[in-house]
Amino acid sequence: KGEAVDSGQEQALNIEEVDRGCEECACLIQYIESYDSFLKHCCEEVGRASELRRARGGEGSAAASGAGSPILPAITELGEAAIELGAILSGGEQALLLASIYQILVSPTSYESLEEGSGALCSNFVEEIFYAAQRSALRAVASGHEMTTCVVLNTCSNTLYMVVGSALKGRRTSRASQQLMGLKGYISAAVLENVAGVASDFNNLRKGLSSAHGDEAEEVKVREKQRKLAEAGAAFNDYKIAVVYFGKLQEMLQDEITEGGEELIAADSQLSSAVRSFATAKRQLAEEDPLLKMSGELGGVVRGIVEKAGEAEACTYEITEEGFELGEATGGWTGAVCAEVERIVRAVAEWLSVDGAQELWRAVLEELTKRVEIVLRKKRYTDYGALRLDADVRALTVFVKSHLGDGAGPIVGLTRLKQATSLVNAMDVGDIQSSVE
Repeated sequence: KGEAVDSGQEQALNIEEVDRGCEECACLIQYIESYDSFLKHCCEEVGRASELRRARGGEGSAAASGAGSPILPAITELGEAAIELGAILSGGEQALLLASIYQILVSPTSYESLEEGSGALCSNFVEEIFYAAQRSALRAVASGHEMTTCVVLNTCSNTLYMVVGSALKGRRTSRASQQLMGLKGYISAAVLENVAGVASDFNNLRKGLSSAHGDEAEEVKVREKQRKLAEAGAAFNDYKIAVVYFGKLQEMLQDEITEGGEELIAADSQLSSAVRSFATAKRQLAEEDPLLKMSGELGGVVRGIVEKAGEAEACTYEITEEGFELGEATGGWTGAVCAEVERIVRAVAEWLSVDGAQELWRAVLEELTKRVEIVLRKKRYTDYGALRLDADVRALTVFVKSHLGDGAGPIVGLTRLKQATSLVNAMDVGDIQSSVE
């Protein structure tokens, strides 16, 4: 330590020394536990033999007077030594885990593609942190000491939860959300005023944003912006990965404990509680997923789009045949709204994992159908307006289904819209009854 010049070398050296010390301490505890268990087993066998001889009447009164007295105390001197070493090991593992996490946090972050053919990225942050925790947890389990194993497992689960909660859910995803949600500034209120021609304008706007027009410097700016968006999406992908890793680490530890021998199996109730702490942390992380917050922010954007379009002159159902034909030619207001929602959400979802993108789309589609229903309930309908409503809801249905994954549950708002459309287009009481059924 005295020969280390800069703090980085000193810190790396200390981490290696602590790791070696923990490894030696765990091995020593394992040897002590094994020998202590062997001695206890031998004494139990001697005790059983003595009881058997007494039962057969082969022992004198003097021997009988000592019946039932244990040969070894409940906690032997070897057991006390294992407890002391266990305290040293648990403290060392905690220090080692925190030092490893610190080193990971201050090191440059590297990114890799999350899925083949996708723009979504993930960083090395989560994998390296969980690897450090896995090493400490498995080493504690291998020691065979119940108390030490419980302390280290609880320390690992609590530390991982706090680190993931602060580094991913807090600082990283908050900044990432600002970068991704900056796209909502592209919403054009002026374009929304004219719903009839909004679809083509949206397409032109999307093409203008996605293509690089200009010199090489402009193309570099576009690539740099895409890189920043991909890294912002990686923060949310890392969070999803962390939730999955908690479950995998729990399963791995459970398997190790099951195969860990009589000492660990006998302590199953206490160790099960320590292992369940990983499941608890996983559930809490899932409930605090920052993607839920960003979904709510996008839902607010969608609400503004639908409300603005619903106030436009083109969003009316008190129309004649001429108005119906005009709506057929322009595609209707719901098609324009769907095009704008598609542009905004896709610009965010393309940087997320498949599961993350599906969650985002579902939240947005639920808000979209809910707001469309609110707009339509305020309208009055002619016969041709009812036909226009049916066409608009069909367009919305196609859009919703195109973004729902296989096996996804129904969107409640869309189901209600279909029922309302059937009622508005009902010709007699029989049609109303069949629509309700």
